[in-house]
Amino acid sequence: MAEIKQRVVWTSTDECVLIDLWRERADDLRRAKRNLHIYADISVQMAHKFTPKEVHIKIRNLSQRYREEKKKTGPSGGSPSTWKYFDAVHQIIGLTAANNAEIYESLTVDISSSTLLPLPPSVPAASPVTMSPEPLSPVIPSTSSPLLSPLD
Repeated sequence: MAEIKQRVVWTSTDECVLIDLWRERADDLRRAKRNLHIYADISVQMAHKFTPKEVHIKIRNLSQRYREEKKKTGPSGGSPSTWKYFDAVHQIIGLTAANNAEIYESLTVDISSSTLLPLPPSVPAASPVTMSPEPLSPVIPSTSSPLLSPLD
């Protein structure tokens, strides 16, 4: 039977320490493809209170929460987030290219759902295309055409 592991409890102090350590190592985390050793270093700096995997999960959860809060504020900035770590996490990941791309995607307008304005009177409306009930026969150029000359 598998052992059921209890949920890890992070105090506010633990979260603040983690955010400070994360800020120090953010560039390393962005550069490294395999970064377990960086999470292990953070774990050591936190006196092994949390495993490297728990540190990784907490940073991922903080990042996710930041993105959710950022979406809530909307494109115009809306009302500021009331999440206590928003500003601290924003300093770490708020200006990264990946995060900006995600925010940009959330701000793009879906043309199919947009309201189209009528054309001004000076622009003629396009005439609708009608389909002929009979299929069109292919056009085959005749050999007597003045534009075509027989090959010599």
